[in-house]
Formats: sequence, C-alpha cells, structure tokens
Amino acid sequence: MNSQNGWSVVGKTACDQGPFHGVTFPNGILAGDVAMIARWQLHHYAASVEPIHGGQCWGWYVKKIEGSSTFSNHASATAWDINAQLHPMGSPARHSLNTRQVAAARAIVRAAGGVLRWGGDYKGRPDPMHWEINASPAAAHKLATKIIQEACNRVPNTGAAIAVDGVYGPHTTAKVRRVQTHFGIGVDGLAGPITQEKIEAYL
Repeated sequence: MNSQNGWSVVGKTACDQGPFHGVTFPNGILAGDVAMIARWQLHHYAASVEPIHGGQCWGWYVKKIEGSSTFSNHASATAWDINAQLHPMGSPARHSLNTRQVAAARAIVRAAGGVLRWGGDYKGRPDPMHWEINASPAAAHKLATKIIQEACNRVPNTGAAIAVDGVYGPHTTAKVRRVQTHFGIGVDGLAGPITQEKIEAYL
C-alpha cells in the first residue's frame, strides 16, 4: 500500500519520535531522510513564519484523504501538521497568516527544491497546517544529505568543511563521525535520530 505521494504506508515503529525543534509530534515522522528534512523545515518555519506550539502538531497516522479512497501522506509518515488549531483545514492561509508569513512559507518550499509541498498552496481545499514530502525517496535523500552536510560543516572543531553535493559518500561519513565524536555520541557515520537532534542547532 502506498500513500498519495507514492511512499509506502508504514507503522509507528518506522518513525522517529523526536522531539522536532523541541516539540513532540505524536506518533513521529518517518525516520531517516524525512525526519532530517522535517527538522530542517521546522527550524526555518519557526525562524521565519511563526513559533511552533506543542500540542498542536501531528505526524504519522494511517488514514485516507478526506473524501477519497487514497491514503494520506500521514500514513507513510511523510507528512506533518504544524499549529493545527491556528490553521484549520479548508481555511485559506491568508486567514491565519499575514503576507510576510505566507511568503516565508513559500520560501521554504522553494529552498527544498521541489521535495516539499505546503498545504497552504493546495488548489481547492487549502490545508495551511500541512507539510509533506512531494518527491521520490532518491530526491528526499539528496536533500537530506545536503542538509546534513551543511549542518555538520557548521559544527565547530570538527575539521575541514566538506563539499555540499547531496552525496552521502566517504567524506560525508567521515565528517559525521567527527561530529559524533565531538558530541560524545555513538560513532557510526550515520545521521540517525540522535545525531540529527545534536546537529539541529546548526541547521
């Protein structure tokens, strides 16, 4: 079974439970690349759009799109909702966000290079709380790798910067190992949930 964006429907055990930008997203967000992209998106959303409120954010949940037989992207844990009480489904983004905030949300979409879609731009029934992956796993992996590379390059005292090319090769693995050593966490060269949380401050 696949969700609307073509990703496989998953169970809760496939999800990173966070926190994400200090907030719990009940049931989590798909571990790995999607969680890294979500951390990056939430960091920029909080910095440029509005604060993120605990108790109003949602992640994985197996359900169909309302009025449809298609699984929502929440079912593949590739979608998350932000400040749901402020931005109800069906309400245009301009009703709860000002012009600057809408522009900032769209700037995040552009910076993601086609990997993210914002429900505030849906045609028909808007959903301004909603963010989702709108690309293949390969495209998501490339974006997540670029995010990791940029963040790791900003961590002090971890050696020379590496090229930000979206390729998780030996140079990236070595850099992630140095970052993990710096933070005193398990050193495996993989940017899993613990490593992602540590580098979140450098997004």
